[in-house]
Amino acid sequence: MDFSWKQEYSQLASQFLKKHFGSAQGVTHTFPCMREDYPWNRPLGNVVDSRVPAKNNTEYHGLESYAMQYHATAQYEDAYQLWILAGMWRREDMRANGFDDSGHIVAIEFCVKQALYNQALNLWQKKHKWVITSSS
Repeated sequence: MDFSWKQEYSQLASQFLKKHFGSAQGVTHTFPCMREDYPWNRPLGNVVDSRVPAKNNTEYHGLESYAMQYHATAQYEDAYQLWILAGMWRREDMRANGFDDSGHIVAIEFCVKQALYNQALNLWQKKHKWVITSSS
């Protein structure tokens, strides 16, 4: 099965971003990625982007954490959506920084794989709704 990123995932991610966070700014506010205690005004020598030492990619790690929490509580539709968002965020970070190594590609494929798994679980869950009846 192909777990590579598809254009349709980007379109879905835009919808899911708006639904869950309103905008990209909602994600960065939910998962702050810059340390407040970082000495922003201090010269750092040959560092191309002084934010790099202070950034720890909490955005996509946070999205993945939320996706796992949704999965653990059988909220598969939301887990699917958050995995797509995490994959999109990883992909955009990879593109913005010019990364093309297999580790980053595998991480995106992992997000897609988890998304598709949760999508399948969501469909199964809707098909087999649990009925709780009172024993009284």
